[in-house]
Amino acid sequence: MIALRLGLDQSLFDNLNRSTSVVTDLTYGIGLYYANFRFDYALHQFANFPLNSSYFSFSFVPQIIEKPKVKVTIFEPQDKLITFGPSVKVKGRIDDTDIRQLQINGNKVDFTSKNLFEYDSPLNVGKNRIEINSYEQKGKPGKPLDSKAIRVLRLRTFPDVPAGHWARTQIALVSMLNIVTGYPDGMFKPEGEITRAEMATLLMKAGQPVNNIKRATANYNDVENDHWAIRYIMAASATGVVEGYPDGTFRPDGKITRAEGLTMITRFSGVNREPYSFQYFADVQPSSWSAQIIAGAEKAGLLEFLKGKPFEPSRAMNRAEAVEILYRTQFIQNLLNSDLLSWDTY
Repeated sequence: MIALRLGLDQSLFDNLNRSTSVVTDLTYGIGLYYANFRFDYALHQFANFPLNSSYFSFSFVPQIIEKPKVKVTIFEPQDKLITFGPSVKVKGRIDDTDIRQLQINGNKVDFTSKNLFEYDSPLNVGKNRIEINSYEQKGKPGKPLDSKAIRVLRLRTFPDVPAGHWARTQIALVSMLNIVTGYPDGMFKPEGEITRAEMATLLMKAGQPVNNIKRATANYNDVENDHWAIRYIMAASATGVVEGYPDGTFRPDGKITRAEGLTMITRFSGVNREPYSFQYFADVQPSSWSAQIIAGAEKAGLLEFLKGKPFEPSRAMNRAEAVEILYRTQFIQNLLNSDLLSWDTY
């Protein structure tokens, strides 16, 4: 509120004998400020002059308030959030003092004296778009002063696939593509062993809509025409994804091993065979019928969940493993990136 000034004023002084000399004079000043008003006083002394000079000024300085470039700041959540939660808290701050009303998804939201706000936004399973609009007036709003959107993907949950499960996200995403589903009781049974009929169904559902698979007549002597998976088994057989046994059976209820399940998935997704070496899995012999298939799958990045572990080709494949491997295929990644993970479609 107060400014003090002190200075020196040097000038040439012309004496009567017509000689000149340098004269140094002191100057003083004080300024007083209050709100937009300003008063300044200055005193100039003259060493060779009997009088001093005083200067006064009184001014009004209008306050120029710049409008903030950011009208509303969102602290959380971040855009493109992926969550399993049924709701998400929207927290933020009003930066523009002209804003009198805030709406989130059409609901009025109060903000504090410090212009902070918080809103619990419910989420549907799948794609969600949280609209945040601010207005200059209360009551019935007109055109928003500012609009923001937060895109959130809520993943599907299963009671028996808890938080922390190693394949929880993969199971959720693949199930949301309607490729694999849970059981009528709502469970997924991730550790449940998968049968040949279930694997054929899973792969064919991934490749084309169910309605596009026409009714087929079984050509396996152990698959009846009214078998629940007849369409999928025949479609998978016709495309070479699965094969029957030399005795003419398919064994639809037979549990598949990791090597068999991986073979079906690599055929479906077009993964090539590769030369095998023990750098992949020490428990798989290069002479094994599945060695080159395993090598191709490893090179294609389908076996991330077995990093640092044995492959155990004869071990029964479970549902979580089948979904995890299928999730890593380029085919499923393309489906996800064109739909659920395509943020431009929100």
